[in-house]
Amino acid sequence: GIVFTRFNVESSQEVGGALDALRHDPSFGIFTLGYLTVYPMRQYFVACWPTLAFGPSLITLRLGFGLFYLGGYLSFLAGTFRYLEQKKAPEAPLLAAYAGIMAALGTFPILWARMFEQTILPLAGTFLLLGGLLFFLTRPSLLTSLWVIWTVGFLPYCYAPALATSALGLILLPILIFRYQALRLFPAFVYNLCALAIALRITSGCD
Repeated sequence: GIVFTRFNVESSQEVGGALDALRHDPSFGIFTLGYLTVYPMRQYFVACWPTLAFGPSLITLRLGFGLFYLGGYLSFLAGTFRYLEQKKAPEAPLLAAYAGIMAALGTFPILWARMFEQTILPLAGTFLLLGGLLFFLTRPSLLTSLWVIWTVGFLPYCYAPALATSALGLILLPILIFRYQALRLFPAFVYNLCALAIALRITSGCD
C-alpha cells in the first residue's frame, strides 16, 4: 500500500497513542496531550475507531481520519440544503452543492490533508459545527442541540486551526441565542468556553 500512497508516520503514532489512552487514561484525553506531548489527545479518539475495530492497517488508518471528514462534509452539505430550502431560495440543491464544492476543493483538504491527516480534523469540525447550526436553525431539537454541544466541545482539542472556529462559535452562539431566543444553545456556549479554557491550559507549556 505505501508504494502507491503517501504514508505519514505521525498519523500512525497519533492513532496508536489514542488506542493506548483508551485503555489507560481515565479522562479519555480531556486533560492529556498526545503526539510528542504537543497536541491534545482527545482529537485522535475520532480517528482510532476503525483501527480498534478491525486492527491496524493502512486502510483503517485512512478511514479513521477520512470518515470523520466525510461525515462533517455531508452534514454541512445537508444542513445548507435544508436551510436554503426552508428559506425558499431558488435552486437550493445547486447552491448547496456549490457551497460544498468550494469548501472541499481548496488547497487545504486536497493537498495538505493527504500528507498530514491530522490537518483535516479542524475542517471536518468546522463542517460539523456549521451543519449542526444550520439544522438547528431549520428545526430546533434536542438532537441538533446535542450535535452543536459536542462539536464546540471537540473543536478546542483539534489541531491549532480549529481554534479559529472555536472562537467563531463564541461569537455566533450568543448572537443566535439572543436573536432567535435559542436558549438550548446556551449550554453549547458554556461548554465551548470551558473546553477552550482546558485545551489552552494543557497546551500552554508547549512550543
